[in-house]
Amino acid sequence: MITEAHQVISIQMSHFKTYLAVGTVTFVLFVVLFAPARIIWQAFGDEYAAPLVSLSRIEGTVWRGSAILDGEFLKPGKVAWQIKPLDLMTGQLKTHLNIDGSFHQLTTVVSVASNYLQISELSGIIQAGAVNPVIHKYGLQVSGSLDLHDLAFHIQDNWIEQLSGDLEWSGGAVRYSTYRTTDLYELPPLIGDLALQSSEVTLQIKEKDKQLPVLAVRLDRNGWGKVVLRGRLFDLAAQPWPIPGAPDDVVLEVEEKIW
Repeated sequence: MITEAHQVISIQMSHFKTYLAVGTVTFVLFVVLFAPARIIWQAFGDEYAAPLVSLSRIEGTVWRGSAILDGEFLKPGKVAWQIKPLDLMTGQLKTHLNIDGSFHQLTTVVSVASNYLQISELSGIIQAGAVNPVIHKYGLQVSGSLDLHDLAFHIQDNWIEQLSGDLEWSGGAVRYSTYRTTDLYELPPLIGDLALQSSEVTLQIKEKDKQLPVLAVRLDRNGWGKVVLRGRLFDLAAQPWPIPGAPDDVVLEVEEKIW
């Protein structure tokens, strides 16, 4: 009888542990699935995102919600996110984002793993009003809009490991100011090709109609940026060349430490 009683107790304890495990998992899943995004951001957002971005008026859950996004390089706007649980099966945390503001409308997918960050399918429009505050310190102001087409980059070990995508600028007025003078130029639409070459970020810019190169931008992981201007750019801006040459010749190079 004692042996049978022990068997009954053992079975009951086994059932109890099973129910406890199932209950615990269910509770954790419930908390994760329906946790208010505002609470999660208050717990972790300031540590991992500030001072690059800030969120306010946060609504919804971790899996689907929205907020007002503001940042060092972004004008205030609304961001909406969605995380698909099935994406977690790949070992990645993928977040689908829609970012809308007065000067930008963007969509992208952000993937986070233990050792890297990946931005993919980044497309949309950025108006000049969003760009000018960033380039103002270099004496530049532009008009028009910038179209992003399927940009993607992979960040690992504090640098970009993969990069691709196309840009298109609508063309318009460009203002360049120094402490002495201010010059105004009119340029036609331009297109750009983003890539990674020898661990350097490169942007090759061409005239849209004729597909001919006008300038190139390079940035290395040490923070050095270089802009290479071809003679064709001065022709498009109706400006005299710094030195004699052909349209494809490099007539001016500018290099500066960005960070």
